[in-house]
Amino acid sequence: MRSLAEICILTLVGGSVAFSQAGAVPAKWNGTWALGPQESAALNGSVVLSGTLEIQTTLGHMKITSDLVASEGGSSQETFELNLDGSETIFPEGPRLSFKRIDDLTFDVIASVNNKKFGNHLAKYDFVLSDDGSELTETITRTEREVVSDGENQSKGTLIGSSRSVLVFSKILFIPPAGRVFLKYIDGQR
Repeated sequence: MRSLAEICILTLVGGSVAFSQAGAVPAKWNGTWALGPQESAALNGSVVLSGTLEIQTTLGHMKITSDLVASEGGSSQETFELNLDGSETIFPEGPRLSFKRIDDLTFDVIASVNNKKFGNHLAKYDFVLSDDGSELTETITRTEREVVSDGENQSKGTLIGSSRSVLVFSKILFIPPAGRVFLKYIDGQR
């Protein structure tokens, strides 16, 4: 029979292994990022004028929200909610999302769908952070193919089109005001 101390140690070790498998992400991934249009390349044949990217992580989950304004097509917003353990997030309409951590500076998101309503689309989002965590580069590779039968390899559909975009973001840092806070007195009263 094991002692209480041994059981507690085994529980702690088992819990830390399970936690590391869920992929605790570096804190520098989180935050709001502003697009640098001069450094960014075309988005589906359009010039990206402005945009933001927000990354929020909690234990086992990541949410990525992208707001972009392009010269053609206007503004667009995408939101991904991902499981950090690598399992797919599957939506009832058919789209599938998966997260893959490469290392502390790199991760990928794969988005795919293959049905008559939405078509056959595959998008790979490669995210790479600079060593100092101040810049984030997102490379998006999109492929559209003809819809294939359920269970068939999605890449077997005839190619309709593809595109590649590179978006470069800088981290937005909040810097609190320095010095005293000045108050405006009402009617000259103190």
